[in-house]
Amino acid sequence: MPHPDVALGWARERHRASKRAIQRGAVRLQWSLSLWWFPAHTLILHYHVLPDRTYLFRIARRHIDVVVLPVGRLHLANDMHELVEDETAMRRLAIQIGIADALEQFPGVRRLVIVPHDAVAGIPFAALPIKDRRLCSIVPITQVDRLERVLCKRRVEVSRTGLFLSAGRANYAGSGHGDLADAEREAAAVIEASCRMDTPRCNATRTGVLAELPGATWFHVAAHGVFDMSDPARSGIVLGNGAGGYETLTLRELRDAKLHRLQLATLATCRSGEHARLPGRERICLPTALLDAGARGVIASLWRVDDAASVDVMAALYRELATKPPATALADMQAAMAKYRPAKQWAGWVFYGND
Repeated sequence: MPHPDVALGWARERHRASKRAIQRGAVRLQWSLSLWWFPAHTLILHYHVLPDRTYLFRIARRHIDVVVLPVGRLHLANDMHELVEDETAMRRLAIQIGIADALEQFPGVRRLVIVPHDAVAGIPFAALPIKDRRLCSIVPITQVDRLERVLCKRRVEVSRTGLFLSAGRANYAGSGHGDLADAEREAAAVIEASCRMDTPRCNATRTGVLAELPGATWFHVAAHGVFDMSDPARSGIVLGNGAGGYETLTLRELRDAKLHRLQLATLATCRSGEHARLPGRERICLPTALLDAGARGVIASLWRVDDAASVDVMAALYRELATKPPATALADMQAAMAKYRPAKQWAGWVFYGND
């Protein structure tokens, strides 16, 4: 990575290049986004993490700059699931990763997009304290794995019709996984909260979900999830095989599915947001696989899901989703939960995509 002065020079040159392009009647940058046609009131924080420091590119309409943060991979390699209950540590983290300063420098932000790198992807941004408020109560938060996911002209219309595929798997006898006593109840609760008439799929099977998913507009699954660091494409959702055994609906299968009708997938499985880093900064995980397959958005968890608490948390989320886009609905649910539930139960949920 270049010296900070070189990086700052690069950012300034991109800004000057866009001005020259405007004067010639054309807009062209090195990436697909144009700073001149960038969505108003949107701030992108694009991170690049090194062992001892982090570069933060801040991108907004007609603005790009770079900040060098004195925190690196070694500082961020904490167990965020435990750290999230430490108010002092979280407040310090909000300062270290530049969130507090960014909101001060860019007032009026209505949409915050995080492009994480390395350990930054595991930070529960929603729970970060900014002065006397949680970040989720200030602005909706979206994560994307690359800038190309952020469209300058976003679709506004959200379909409320079509199949709501809600699947729960409670019985895991003989699989090596514990039973999820509340998974089927959760599958039914989210449909009820959405005021839908669809029928929940109980004790869901891999083949059944895979067959119905391409026709679904909404997808919710409450089940066990696994992540294979040695072969990330084999990671996925553990479901039944229809013959008393178990199969994993894999990341590879989800990535290859045709999911262009899918407005939102909610993965209420343990560590469904866990990822592996490939060369060239590319991230491989269930949310990116679904987005690559055509899904518009995904809600996933950074850590282990509390089976019993998840029923109420997910029902509250879907009541918000009935009238709001996903990033806003998730932020409002989390802000409400922050008043009376432990952060471990709500802070790990992240929205990935472009709503």
